[in-house]
Amino acid sequence: MNNLEFIATHIHNNPDNATFSEIRFNLMLYKGWSVQRAMDPRNRGWNSCYFSKGYKRQYHGKLWVKIDPNNRKSGYMLTEKGKEYVVNTTKQEYNKNA
Repeated sequence: MNNLEFIATHIHNNPDNATFSEIRFNLMLYKGWSVQRAMDPRNRGWNSCYFSKGYKRQYHGKLWVKIDPNNRKSGYMLTEKGKEYVVNTTKQEYNKNA
């Protein structure tokens, strides 16, 4: 599963908890990072380009959007295009490194 598929699947499977921090943290765990390394504030910007409004808007607004654009802590929801990236897996496969 690539990063886009992981993010879309995470948003799909966790509609109430799909915030930037949660998605990024779980992606790091999925990629094999330790919990300590994933929680290190120096790694905060890792993969933030997937959520940036200014990064040529490749994904934000096209594959997922903020539920409440006026609330910076708001979660994300998938667009119709983003739903095409969802991978149907079991929880054990989805969180294989967690």
